[in-house]
Amino acid sequence: MIKISKWILREGTYEVKIRQAEIKEDKYLTLNIENSEMKRANLNVELDNVELISKIIKILDDEKQNTVDRDINYIIKEKLLSGLVVIIELYKDENGIVVLKDIAKKTDNFKNKLDVANGKEKDIVVEKEIKVGKDFLLDEEGVYKIQKDGEKQQISDYMAIKELINNIDTNDYKILISYKAPSSEIKEIELNRDECINKNKLLDLINKGLDVSNSNSGILAEYFRAFEKKFKEIRNVHSELGFSEYKNKDIYKLYKVIGELDSTYNGEYDIKPKGNKEEYEAMLREEVYGRCELEFIIVSALSAVVLGYIGDRNSLDSLIIHLSGNSSTGKSTALKLAISLFGCPDPKKIGLYSTYNTTENASIKKLCGLKGVPFAIDEISLSKNKDFTNFIYALANGSEKDRLNKNSELKEKSVWLTTILSNGEKSILESSKRNSGLKVRVIEANNFSWSKNAENSEKITNCISMNYGHIGIEFAKCILEKSKSEVEKRFKEVKNEVYELLNEKLVLDSMTKRRCSKYALIILTAYYYEELKNIKLNIDGIKDMLVKIEGESIRSRNFSESAIDYIKQYVSKYKKKFEGKDNASIDTLGKLIIKNDHVEVQMNKISFEEMVKQGGFEDKTVVLKELRDKGFLNHEKDRFTRSRKNTLGYTEDVYVVKLPKEKEVFEDVEV
Repeated sequence: MIKISKWILREGTYEVKIRQAEIKEDKYLTLNIENSEMKRANLNVELDNVELISKIIKILDDEKQNTVDRDINYIIKEKLLSGLVVIIELYKDENGIVVLKDIAKKTDNFKNKLDVANGKEKDIVVEKEIKVGKDFLLDEEGVYKIQKDGEKQQISDYMAIKELINNIDTNDYKILISYKAPSSEIKEIELNRDECINKNKLLDLINKGLDVSNSNSGILAEYFRAFEKKFKEIRNVHSELGFSEYKNKDIYKLYKVIGELDSTYNGEYDIKPKGNKEEYEAMLREEVYGRCELEFIIVSALSAVVLGYIGDRNSLDSLIIHLSGNSSTGKSTALKLAISLFGCPDPKKIGLYSTYNTTENASIKKLCGLKGVPFAIDEISLSKNKDFTNFIYALANGSEKDRLNKNSELKEKSVWLTTILSNGEKSILESSKRNSGLKVRVIEANNFSWSKNAENSEKITNCISMNYGHIGIEFAKCILEKSKSEVEKRFKEVKNEVYELLNEKLVLDSMTKRRCSKYALIILTAYYYEELKNIKLNIDGIKDMLVKIEGESIRSRNFSESAIDYIKQYVSKYKKKFEGKDNASIDTLGKLIIKNDHVEVQMNKISFEEMVKQGGFEDKTVVLKELRDKGFLNHEKDRFTRSRKNTLGYTEDVYVVKLPKEKEVFEDVEV
């Protein structure tokens, strides 16, 4: 019995027999193929791939199968493909799947010389002897120098330039070389251009297996210079991500480029799209849409695109969003979801999702070159840093420190302009100096539940581990199709809309207008995303989140003043319930004691805690600490309280707040 086994397809060129062909799902032509080792595999060709379908029909025409004016459905129905022996060329697509690149009848002239004995491909070199410049020849055995008498002399084993590569960000050129190693394998190596055309640097490649020596390095340098002139096309790559200009036009770079040129990412980040976009969007519909916290996260990540597009012209800083709160609220899942819109969300890989388990300089280095692509840093508790003040300023300012080169000249600085997402159980602001400038720069979202439950988190995580990198590039294309002036006009309108909302809610101070630029980026992104996907987000819910965030920020950045103002209002409202010299209230809240330049508000612990809760201050200890640090608390050493006798004659611990004298507050109180 003949044993048939599965053929694991790899890139290469093969002679195969088509066993049968069929149409599947009205979308694919599926070819069941068999090589000479009796191994079989299925190849799917999309029916709308007109070029490949036409080539298949042409093979049948050449075989006198009378397929003129017949479509592929007729060919399948009549089983005209069954039994044909053809040559196929396979390659990996951008998703890493081996697919059909080319097909021809057995006698067709492919680009590469083949040896398909026993169904195995031979290392591919050159089809025949070719001339390189005026003085060199190349075949599959080696490189030759043409002598004056017309004879050829071999100078090395086979080596050839396969590709010229240009980095559009650095303008550096690289060369991809194919060469025969000492093992007779054909290998490839990517080199800087100067490593190929500089005879001294060529010698450094000996350990890579290239046939280079002192005697031939100079001649090989001439050979490579002549060889690169044969190339009319150069493959473009990029190493930076996001927006830039190419020939005075805006482009957006992720794994591929949206704009005026074709380029592929050649850098350390894992941003190549993976999996199925339809599966990813199904997850968004089932697990994300309708949950305003998760909608907030995806539009925050996508806001990097809007910021990168108009940020320079509007003097906007990078957007920093920190999620803080207890564990098991879905903070890490939220950040992974955000990054999965653009690339791999796995912190174990080098990508746009990192952790605080590194140095500040390393984190900043990872941001360099990002303009419109978000970056996430997970779990602040992993950091050994105790003060994040300088780190926050560096993130927001968007540039490296000034550095000198060996000639004591300033080096060119790397910059970034993007949305930076961070999380942890503790606040990044409370781990920094009490500086209002810091508090303006960070949007800190405290104590939100990001995922619905553990099952919701698990479903999101499972999906984005296998499917990512599909939505960010689509959203960037949508934004790039709009003029900058159009986006800026709408940005200003949304900024005013947000400010009016905060004004209506009485949530504002002198710094709120600056903060509105940050909030407007998020809300504007939500509007654009709705239009792109033709869906309805809970934008009112996202606005409510921002109102809460701004309210907490105001209390934080003006905490002691806010607390003092509130206590003044509280005392004014309930002044008849405070004891004075001639005012002995039955239902007392505390006591007012007039001093020369201030009034002491004395309250027992229960009354003080109730007052703090009514004012929306969640933690009385934080309030007391701020009052003490600003000199508004009369207290004993190492305590927030003082021991004083009450009206019943016994001593109790009380809080004593020192309020600046203001006649209108205490005018009717006799003390």
